[in-house]
Amino acid sequence: MISNQANAIVAKLTHQQAVLQRHIDRRQVLSNRYSWLRVIIFFSGLLFGAITFYTTALWISALVLVVALILFVGTLYLHQRVNNSLRRFQLMQQIKRTHLARINRDWTALPPPLQVDLSYEHPFAADLDLLGPRSLHRLLDSAATQPGQLRLFSWLTAQAVPPVATLTSRQALVRELLPRTLFRDRLTLQGQLLREDHAAWRPDELLTWLRERPNSGNLQPWVWILALLALLNWLLFAADFLTGLGAVWRLSLAFYVVLQFWHGETIAATFHEAGTVRGDLERLMQVFQRLERYDYRSTPHLQALCAPFTDTAVHPSEHVRRIARIAAATGVQGNPLLALLLNLFVPWGLYFAWQLAKEKAELRELLPTWLDCWAELEALSSLATFGVLNPQATFPALTNAGTQHSDPLFAVTALGHPLLPRAEVVRNDFAVAALGNVIILTGSNMSGKSTFLKALALNLCLAFAGGPVDAAHLVTPRLRLFTCI
Repeated sequence: MISNQANAIVAKLTHQQAVLQRHIDRRQVLSNRYSWLRVIIFFSGLLFGAITFYTTALWISALVLVVALILFVGTLYLHQRVNNSLRRFQLMQQIKRTHLARINRDWTALPPPLQVDLSYEHPFAADLDLLGPRSLHRLLDSAATQPGQLRLFSWLTAQAVPPVATLTSRQALVRELLPRTLFRDRLTLQGQLLREDHAAWRPDELLTWLRERPNSGNLQPWVWILALLALLNWLLFAADFLTGLGAVWRLSLAFYVVLQFWHGETIAATFHEAGTVRGDLERLMQVFQRLERYDYRSTPHLQALCAPFTDTAVHPSEHVRRIARIAAATGVQGNPLLALLLNLFVPWGLYFAWQLAKEKAELRELLPTWLDCWAELEALSSLATFGVLNPQATFPALTNAGTQHSDPLFAVTALGHPLLPRAEVVRNDFAVAALGNVIILTGSNMSGKSTFLKALALNLCLAFAGGPVDAAHLVTPRLRLFTCI
């Protein structure tokens, strides 16, 4: 029965890959067509603009160039949408391909392992292959962000096992995530859009940016002063033009320009900061929107976990959207001529530097909570994905040793090694009658003693992380693990 379920999962993933490939092929053809269309519009606009310039009136030539520019920009926009869609389908296909690699234990096709320094003083992590190229963490990890990876790693390597209530709560969350494959895969996809390479996305740069220049809020008085000076410049210029008052406006304009240059460093720093994080903010907004808009009515535990995204007066994506818009507005500083004209008429750069400082101050307090919730969700999704891809996996029954007695104290049926391919797994039953019992495992060399002990310990790591285990049935109290192999 379990073998049939596993084969059905493989067949489904293979079919999904084929469907996604057809979508990719169609969008690739469409993208190529848009590329050629852009070239044709560009050179046609230049050609007909030149012909009309020499053969007709100037306004006709200008009209031709304007029409060509509009067509080119419209085509560029549509081309970008097609390319964005193409990338999403390619990422989703890669996610499905990675699922197959997890089922087949194809380590060469899995994402790179987490790179952290593992202490040799840890009582069990090194012996159990919890981290590394062929490790439990790499097999489970579907997180697209480093905080999600680290959260899962901390659960697997926790020396102090959480209370049973905490583990039961995690199990409830994983159970709710199990049938929601599309939700989990789309969450992974949105996270992967934040990455520029195969490495997991790190929020360090974004959090560092939020902590920088915390005292920029005192720009407000200067914004008002420069705004009033700009208005005075316009009024004096209009009075000079209409009534011949005199060039008094030149004095106020000179004072205005001096004040603008005085704040030039602040404006330049704001432009640099905004350009650095703008892309991350826009993609982060899409992740938050997905968590805000999901229907949690049938998943009460998931709804409680994602409350920071749904219970606020202003949704997280709206905070991020506002900063992204301000960052886009400061982008004109990259065009010296346009920036000069705008800042000559109004305090454009300083105003948006002030607005950005206000939004940063608010986001500085909120973003860590949202990122923590996302990391928790990614770690839980990794455990749920393991349960889906391994239909033989079940949730362990956790007991409180000393307060709730079971007979036997520890028992497991059809225990398997989670890192081995299905065809190589030899399943065993095992039990410990009571606390204080000592069991000596004997056998000839290469008979599988170490493999069995590792299978036992790895499944306990899964159980104490709150996930399903590779066994038909497992009952265990909270235990301290220690290995020396």
